[in-house]
Amino acid sequence: MKKGKISIAIPSNVLENNKDLRAKTQKIGQIARACVIYNVEQIIIYSINKNFLKKFSKDIDLISKILEYLDCPQYLRRLLFPKLPIFNFVGLLPPLRTPPHPIEKKISQILSGSIREGAVLFSNKRFSEIDIGLEIPIKVEIPNLPLKSRITLKLKKQGANLSGKVIKKTDIREYWGYNIKIFNDSILQFMEKFKNHIIIATSRQGNPLRKNDLENFQFTANNKILLLFGSPNIGLFEIYESNGLKLKEMVEFVLNIAPQQGTKTIRVEEAILSTLSIVSNLISL
Repeated sequence: MKKGKISIAIPSNVLENNKDLRAKTQKIGQIARACVIYNVEQIIIYSINKNFLKKFSKDIDLISKILEYLDCPQYLRRLLFPKLPIFNFVGLLPPLRTPPHPIEKKISQILSGSIREGAVLFSNKRFSEIDIGLEIPIKVEIPNLPLKSRITLKLKKQGANLSGKVIKKTDIREYWGYNIKIFNDSILQFMEKFKNHIIIATSRQGNPLRKNDLENFQFTANNKILLLFGSPNIGLFEIYESNGLKLKEMVEFVLNIAPQQGTKTIRVEEAILSTLSIVSNLISL
């Protein structure tokens, strides 16, 4: 079985037990780190129901903005993100150190063929200047790019001259961080949008993964995998039952990541890390 594309889905009230901004920020940082360790391509924030959507709208905004901030290269953050109170504690978080976060700061350190994220500083009818975190911006022969828009460049070096070509992230072979999506639909509509995924739910009421279960998962390079997580106080079985749905009928497998857990509760960020470890090993077999 070859590696598939992994997405995770966390509920909008995932921060409900974290009362202050510092604790919430640290939890989001732990989720982000777990995702990049195991090459998660998409982090989905879903709503349990309309009441939760209204109640936790500020948390949804906080989660998505901090995740986006962490995914952004450090050299672009001041340019792309305004100085807001929600970012007061992001300096406490460990860096993601994914490929879009290079440490080279000088043109002399850059190799031809390198890929680098940039932001548009200037653009007219003839060309654009892009900040890619080096001594000077790079000029590209692309007109009328939106200012401060984030783009991806493949660099070409000839002597001391550096030029860049705009590319799509889908053209990059190596892991390039995660995307963030917010779904305000009903649970049923949410599941419909991911019916082309292999969906694995996580629950203490689920089953541990055994050798004969591997036959049920026909992973290929084109597989898309969605890992579902419940909230700190409401498990997935309860969430789906409150929406008139039966969890086991909507997913391929309900996984218990720690059937002999020594603690009363497993936090969402811990469940994400543990589940990704299990599934990552499974799909690499």
